[in-house]
Amino acid sequence: MTGAGLASSKEQQSALAVPEFTNEYFLARAAEVQDQLRQQNPDLQASDVDLKLSSGWWQPMFDLSTLVDESLPKDVNDKLQAACKDFVVANYSREALSKFSSEARALLAGHDEALRLFESTVLKNPGVWDKMHEHTIAKQEKRDAATKGE
Repeated sequence: MTGAGLASSKEQQSALAVPEFTNEYFLARAAEVQDQLRQQNPDLQASDVDLKLSSGWWQPMFDLSTLVDESLPKDVNDKLQAACKDFVVANYSREALSKFSSEARALLAGHDEALRLFESTVLKNPGVWDKMHEHTIAKQEKRDAATKGE
């Protein structure tokens, strides 16, 4: 590989690298999402698209993510991430939440702080996941209808 090819390859790898997950990174990304919501929904009032980031609602989930990444054995972390991915792929359904909860509790047994944070964040309000399920299904149906109409 030539020097130019090597540099190009390194640039591509750098562009694909996952950014460090910090409070600052999360807040910057969340602020971008909030701005996008405002731009996409100009008819809504600012309070309707306010993610209320200053309230810190996101901090326990951030703490859970950091704890999982920094203190769990890699095999446990990998299995937990796979279980979470299955939950997302299943569009946050109640059945998938039940399965994810069982798997996560088994994986986090013996990791008391991670289990406590998991239960107090992910499992605190199952109604949130019902809303996510409704939202993802509606988006999927809209996408499917648009595809059929082409």
